[in-house]
Amino acid sequence: MRYVATLRYLPEPQDQTAYSAFAGRQASSSSPVAHPTTSSYVDSPPITETGSSRVSHPQTQTPISETRPDKGANGAFENAVLDSMHTSTTESVLQWHHFDGFPSLRNDYTSIFQLEQSRPALSMKVATVYPYVTVEDVDSILDSFQQSVNFWYPTMSQSQLDRVRAVLNSGVTSEDSIEASISLLTMALGCASQATSGLEAHAELTDQEQRWRTSRRQMGDVYFDAALKKAYNAHLSVSSVSAQCLFFVALYFAFLTRPLQAWEYIGATAAKCMMLLSYPPDADTHEDRERTRRIFWSCYILER
Repeated sequence: MRYVATLRYLPEPQDQTAYSAFAGRQASSSSPVAHPTTSSYVDSPPITETGSSRVSHPQTQTPISETRPDKGANGAFENAVLDSMHTSTTESVLQWHHFDGFPSLRNDYTSIFQLEQSRPALSMKVATVYPYVTVEDVDSILDSFQQSVNFWYPTMSQSQLDRVRAVLNSGVTSEDSIEASISLLTMALGCASQATSGLEAHAELTDQEQRWRTSRRQMGDVYFDAALKKAYNAHLSVSSVSAQCLFFVALYFAFLTRPLQAWEYIGATAAKCMMLLSYPPDADTHEDRERTRRIFWSCYILER
């Protein structure tokens, strides 16, 4: 199963923010990622499991625990530790020594978390009415997802994207399944990508363009609302796709500028990934294991 992009081209962690996935960053034709390799999983070769590597109780480490010097069967990710205390980008930048001479900047600003706590909770719609979309609309939205979200956080393989496309083109059902949830979340993120694409150019938008972007934002909110009502499936299931659902929920909360909810889901995603990496299900395929690794490292990049 070929992934659209590979982790080797991801930006440096310090340059990455949660919102950048939607800020109109598109893969250019000159970028190496714009032409993905045809080989499968070039950055993560298949793991050959031997009798000695599959132990009954491997040494494990949760994403929020302290780093331990000992390494067990999963030592490859022992050093991947997410901070237990989340700080915003503003708080991190203000800790630089360049601002030592400006104490008021550190003491007098209002934290983004305090601002979010003063906001009303995200309201849920009583009934869900899915937007009418054509096959061309689905292709356009998924292409936008592919060029932005899946470019910076390459967690969805081409084969999985094709399966999502098939589910959407056949009509989203009311079934509460992981497949329906991931399809709805992919559409939500694709709509968010279209709503923000090209905004960094600072070009004045026409009234028609503004209305189109607003409609895409509203469409994304509808898909996200429908997916959030099915989110319990992702919490109850233990699989790479359920972890992917939690990760996509975190990304959309970041798009909604709700960092506390985004951080909560990032932590839940990382914890599920660590469990899957420590105790891989026997039925997992190479695609499942690769997806889990990519999701965990995406969480790691977001939190660094």
